[in-house]
Amino acid sequence: MRTLPKAHAWMRTLPIRDGLAPNQIGMSRIIAPPVGWSFMLVAIFIGGTSLFGMPFTFWRMYSEQRYTPSLGDIALISTASFALTAWIGTLLSKRTWRELLAMNKPTPSLIPASLLLALGMALVCSEIYNLTMHLIPMPKFFSELFEGLFDIKAAPVMGTLALVIVAPVTEEFICRRWLLESLLQRFRPALSIGVSAVTFGVMHLNPWQFFYATVLGLGIGWLYWRTRSVVLCMMWHALNNSLAVLFTYWELDIEGFRRTGGNVVEFHPWWLNAAAVGLLLLGGNLLWWQTRRGVQTRNEVQVPPLSQLPPPLPAVIAIPPLLPPDSPPSRSDV
Repeated sequence: MRTLPKAHAWMRTLPIRDGLAPNQIGMSRIIAPPVGWSFMLVAIFIGGTSLFGMPFTFWRMYSEQRYTPSLGDIALISTASFALTAWIGTLLSKRTWRELLAMNKPTPSLIPASLLLALGMALVCSEIYNLTMHLIPMPKFFSELFEGLFDIKAAPVMGTLALVIVAPVTEEFICRRWLLESLLQRFRPALSIGVSAVTFGVMHLNPWQFFYATVLGLGIGWLYWRTRSVVLCMMWHALNNSLAVLFTYWELDIEGFRRTGGNVVEFHPWWLNAAAVGLLLLGGNLLWWQTRRGVQTRNEVQVPPLSQLPPPLPAVIAIPPLLPPDSPPSRSDV
């Protein structure tokens, strides 16, 4: 196996030990950073977001007397921070942008199961958010801050761009394509998915989004382990955020979705939670069945069938048969 010099060996080509997707059968290696460098990339992205966000925050404070950037600003901030993170990654790894940002094409047959999982998890995350708001009431200052930050109606185009395109692409690359992939190549899937999900929750930098974001990260992480497709993860993330944009304009008259004043918190009706569990079970079982032959657990080796084994090599040297033990010696032996 070809390795990089020690000074630049953070991005190695390692064998996949913990999972091969159906569209990856035949592939045995994938580029992934070591775990320590993956966490450093997460820290660089968070730091870059804060760094690029400061000028926008000061500008909004000076021009509009508000303390948060708009969703359009967040789209530019996240894009710039992700570009900085990827650029630093290429410098350290001595890899090209194409190698660092490589994505596997999703298998079309896996999209329906992924959509079922995304819809079910969206309902579960909504109920977890309601429970979090009930247990940890949001102070008025943070409530006004969040309303100003996620005011989609103030900038519908840029707000949709930030939530539905920029956030899924940047966060899934960082948390799944780089961090989770590196963890899967070194640890068991359950531990790897859990660590990446908690990291995804911490990246939101507030307790009201931490819990449902962590649960969402568990679901998307499981999808990545089963499929090794970051594109499917982006689709799941984008659908989840698209529902938030949709409900901004179309308010459902259902408990748990209605806007209530003050600190009044409503929970979903039982039938909606039951529907969420049903969607998760249906989508999860369907995806598990579709990928049951493609995913291998840690340290397992896939043995190809006999029909796929290469033919035996032809004999190069002909070896004469041995003489029977009671045969008389020939004249050449005398």
